[in-house]
Amino acid sequence: MTIQVTITQMDMPLPTPSLTQTGIIATPGGQAAATPLLAPRNVVTNVAPGAGVILQLLLAGFQMVFNRCGTGQALTVFPIVGMQIEHNAVNVPVTIADGDQVTFTWDGSITWLVS
Repeated sequence: MTIQVTITQMDMPLPTPSLTQTGIIATPGGQAAATPLLAPRNVVTNVAPGAGVILQLLLAGFQMVFNRCGTGQALTVFPIVGMQIEHNAVNVPVTIADGDQVTFTWDGSITWLVS
């Protein structure tokens, strides 16, 4: 018995997930309305007063967040509902000053560690 296999080259490359999301606009309205961060590296460029983003569990296990709004506005970063950042209470956000960046690493339980 002979098996014949045909390999065809695709005209378009397969999509790959982006490692960096840029041009993120933080939204006001608290944890429920915060803009989800969808990549390991996230560059937020538009931050209104009271606007925020929310971390997501990614395969990488970490998320870097860069506040690059250029207006001096601090960025609010929320944990996933029911989780916490460092020793804060559950669902309590942290802020990142304009021009700063923070890496959030999931510890495998309900806590995000900050570095």
